[in-house]
Amino acid sequence: MSELYGYAGKILYVDLSKQKFMEEKLQTDVARKYIGGSGLAAYIIATKANLDAEPFSEDNLLVFASGPVTLPYIPTSSRLSIASRSPSTRAWGEARVGTAFPHDLKKTGYDAIVVHGRSEEPVWIYIEEDHVEIRDASKMWGKNTGEVFDLIRSSTGKKEVSALAIGIAGENLVKYAAIVSNEGGVAGRTGLGAVMGYKKLKAIAVAGGKRSVPVANEEKLKEYAKQLTLKMYNSPGGKRLRDYGTAGAVDRYYQLGNIPIKNFSKGLWSDESVKKISGQYLREKFFERHSPCFNCPIMCKRLSRIRVNSKELVVRTPDYETVCMLGSNLLIDDTTMVIYANHLCNEYGLDTISLGGVLGFAFEAYEKGLITKEDTGGLELRFGDAKILPELIEKISKREGKLWYILGEGVKFASEFIGRGSYKFAVHVKGLEAPAHDGRAFFVQGLSYATINRGACHLAWPHRVAQGSTYPEIGIREPIDRFQVDGSWFVVKQMQDFMEIFDSLIICKYAISAGLGPKEVVDLLQLTTGWDVNIAEVMKIGERTFNLKRLLNIKWGITSKDDKLPPRMMEPLPEGGAAGKVPDLDRMLREYYKVRGWSETGVPTMDKLKELELNIPGLTVS
Repeated sequence: MSELYGYAGKILYVDLSKQKFMEEKLQTDVARKYIGGSGLAAYIIATKANLDAEPFSEDNLLVFASGPVTLPYIPTSSRLSIASRSPSTRAWGEARVGTAFPHDLKKTGYDAIVVHGRSEEPVWIYIEEDHVEIRDASKMWGKNTGEVFDLIRSSTGKKEVSALAIGIAGENLVKYAAIVSNEGGVAGRTGLGAVMGYKKLKAIAVAGGKRSVPVANEEKLKEYAKQLTLKMYNSPGGKRLRDYGTAGAVDRYYQLGNIPIKNFSKGLWSDESVKKISGQYLREKFFERHSPCFNCPIMCKRLSRIRVNSKELVVRTPDYETVCMLGSNLLIDDTTMVIYANHLCNEYGLDTISLGGVLGFAFEAYEKGLITKEDTGGLELRFGDAKILPELIEKISKREGKLWYILGEGVKFASEFIGRGSYKFAVHVKGLEAPAHDGRAFFVQGLSYATINRGACHLAWPHRVAQGSTYPEIGIREPIDRFQVDGSWFVVKQMQDFMEIFDSLIICKYAISAGLGPKEVVDLLQLTTGWDVNIAEVMKIGERTFNLKRLLNIKWGITSKDDKLPPRMMEPLPEGGAAGKVPDLDRMLREYYKVRGWSETGVPTMDKLKELELNIPGLTVS
C-alpha cells in the first residue's frame, strides 16, 4: 500500500477518566471516504462513541481534527474542526476555528485528538514532540481565556505554543460556551466549550513538533499554493474582506432585509445606526492593525483600539455575525460597546451569535412582561441599552441567579420554561440560535437552516448563489433569485455537500469569496494526496459526510418535524428589503428530500446509503 500523503497518520485518544492515552493509525480507506476535519470527526463519533450517551457524559466524545491540506504553505488552511454531540441541540455539534493549532498538531504526528471520559479534577493536555501529558489545571480553573494562555506559556516556558481553552462560561456549562484559541479565533457554535467544561478539560496546548508531513507532489503543490495565494490576495473579494472584514457586508445585507433587527421582528433601522456597526465604520474609527489567521492572504481578521472605563484596550474586532447579533438585533449602535462585548465573550468563552439570540429573546420577553424586574434583580432589559451588556455577559457566564441560569441554557429551553407563547419569538432551529442572516431574505438560506445538520447554520452558503455566484462544476450553472422556490432544493443540496468538503480538507470558506472554487479544491486534494479524484467523487464524499451526520441526528431523535424555521421567520416583515416575503417551506422540504434521495419523512433510503457506501452498524435505517 502506498504512503498516506497529506496526513500525519495517527489519531491520539485521550481518556480523562483513566488519565491515559493511546494512538491509533489513520486508515487509508477512512481518509479516502471522509478526507479529514469534520468528515473524519463524524466517522470517529459514529464508529467509536456510545451513541446513547448524553452530551454531558463520560462517553460523549470530543474530536479535534485537521485535514490533509493543513500545510503551512496552503492559504487559508489554518482551520480546525471540533465536533461532539451538542449540549445545546442534543444532536450533531460542530464548530471551526482559525488557528495554527492543527498545523502544530500535525508536526507532533497526529491528525486528530479524541477526548473521552471525564477528569475528577481540572486538567489540561500538553503535547510536545513525542510526549503527551495530562496536567493539573487547578490554577487555571475559574480564570478566563487570556489568563489561561498566560499560564500555559509560563508553565511550558515557550512563547510559541498553540492552545485552545475555555473560559468561565464553559466551566459553568453554559450551553453555548465556546472554545477559544490563543490567537483570538473562536469555535463558537453548538456549545462545545461546555463539553470541555463537563469533562473538566480546561485547555489543550501543542508545542515543539518537528515532523514534516509528506505530500504526493511537493514541488508542484508549493508552486500551485503560491499562485493561489496571489490570486486570493489580489481578488476583489479578498481585497474587500481585507479592507473591511466580514462586517463590510452590513449595509448591503441591510438593504436586502437580511440583517436581524430587534430579534428579527423588523426590516428597518436608522441608516446612521446601520453605519455604526459596519465594517467601513470599524475601519475608519477603530482600526489598529490586521491580525490574520496563520498563512491567510485574505486577512479579514483585525484588531480595534477602544477606550472603556478610562482604559485604552486593543482587542479583537467583531465580525459580521457579532456586530449584527449584539448590535442591530438588540438595537444597539454603540460601536465601542459592541467591540467590548465581543472581547468579553472571548474572555468568558461565549458564542456571540447564540448570546445575541438569547438576549434578543430576553429583551422581547421583558418588553412583553414575561420577564420582570423581580426576575432580573432590578435590571431593565431594554432594546438599545448598550451599557448593560457587560453585566449580562458576566451574569450568564457565572450563572448568577435563576434567570441567568435559564438564559444560559439557550433560547429553546428558556422559551419552554417561560411559556406563555414565548416560542413565537424564540429564534432557533433544533435548539441552535439563528445567526445574522434571515431566511426570508434568501429562501435558499431558509431551506438550508431547516435542513443542515447542526441547526440554524448559515455556513452552507447557498445565499451566494442568490447573489450571483455560479458553480457549473457542481451543476449550479445559473444564479437563483433570492425569493425563488423552484430549484432552491438543488442549490441547497449541492452547496451543503460542497461545503462539507471545505470543512473536511479543512480550509476557510471565505476562500470562496477570494476565488477558490471546485477546480481549486480538486487540484489541492490531488496534489496533496496523490489521489486520482475528480469533482464528482469529491462531491460524493461531501454527500456521504452530510448523510452520515443526518443518520447521527436521527439516532439522537431528530426527525422531519424538526426541519423547520422558527415561527418568527415564517411571519412576513412589514418593511425593508424582504418585506412581505416568506419561503414556501413545506414544498421546498418535499422536493429537497427527493433530491437528497430521502424518504418523505426525511430519512436516507437504503438505496441512497448503498450508493454512498455508508453502512455503519447502529446507524443503518430500515
